[in-house]
Amino acid sequence: MKKMYALFILLLVVLSACKEKSTPAPDPDPQPVRNGVYLRMEHLFQGSPLSYGSVAWPTINNNIGVNNLTYYLSGFEFQKQDGSWEKVGAYAMFTAHEKSTDTVYLGTLPNGTYQAVRFFLGVDSVANHADPALWPNDHPLGLMRAAPMHWSWNAGYIFMKLEGRYRTANPLLDGFFSFHIGRDDLITSYQLNGLQVEGGANKQYLKMKFDVAPFFNTPHAHVLSDTSFFTHSAFGDPIANILHGNMGNLISIQP
Repeated sequence: MKKMYALFILLLVVLSACKEKSTPAPDPDPQPVRNGVYLRMEHLFQGSPLSYGSVAWPTINNNIGVNNLTYYLSGFEFQKQDGSWEKVGAYAMFTAHEKSTDTVYLGTLPNGTYQAVRFFLGVDSVANHADPALWPNDHPLGLMRAAPMHWSWNAGYIFMKLEGRYRTANPLLDGFFSFHIGRDDLITSYQLNGLQVEGGANKQYLKMKFDVAPFFNTPHAHVLSDTSFFTHSAFGDPIANILHGNMGNLISIQP
């Protein structure tokens, strides 16, 4: 009986060791397998990797900490060397506090060399007011994935959500901020030049960076206080308009 028990314990040890070998730690940004164009986004603050939990990032008269950064990119088009544009019908949602560097699949491009890309930070007006139930659940605009990024009270998606804490020189005035930017007129267009992306049956990586710092200070200075810490982009809200004016400076090509 003791011999059988010892053999049983030995078997458990062997199986446990095999399991540990066969289940390595998951890659935080797994490499894709399909051919096509991939967008790899790194999230930063003043050029440093964006971290969470500390209130240490300097803005105008404030230090901030980020708890939630989620946003949509859409309407991708790539420019050929002859100046024509090729559409890629992709919608991408990034959740930066879950993956500081994230790679998303955009689609395929016909053969050729592409020198520029343009896209929107936000969702186009047609998709913005369509029923989310029309999309598959795993789609960035579908009900399951988009639930935290869709207003039930105001048909449309939140283009960008930035939430966290702020500190001032007076600890009694410290607080939280919550900025939800959305509305057809608050979509932000980008065009980034100087690319060399090859179309065809291969993998191409488009490396970009999203730097949060300009959201608070470029070109408009936004000081956080108990009267400027919140917006849900209601019409006529001056905070939404100011911050939207800074959203064209957040994304750039990685060198």
